[in-house]
Amino acid sequence: MSDTNCRHAETPCPPLALTGLAGSHPLGALAAFGLLRWSAEIPALRGARLHWELQDDWIAVLTPPAPLDADALCRLLLDAH
Repeated sequence: MSDTNCRHAETPCPPLALTGLAGSHPLGALAAFGLLRWSAEIPALRGARLHWELQDDWIAVLTPPAPLDADALCRLLLDAH
């Protein structure tokens, strides 16, 4: 994880496509909203944003406040659990 805060960087943080959270399914949408709510309680994820992208289905996409890859996101979530 980088210490660069993307809110103040010239380039935005790369978003993370959460391909397992399909917005067309109620459980996928609820899981994505729950992840966003949980992110607010994890200091490294505070300020994360969620949006949906149409791929094969509507997929949840998380934009973290600092550069983050999928493994780092999983570690943060596991540590917070």
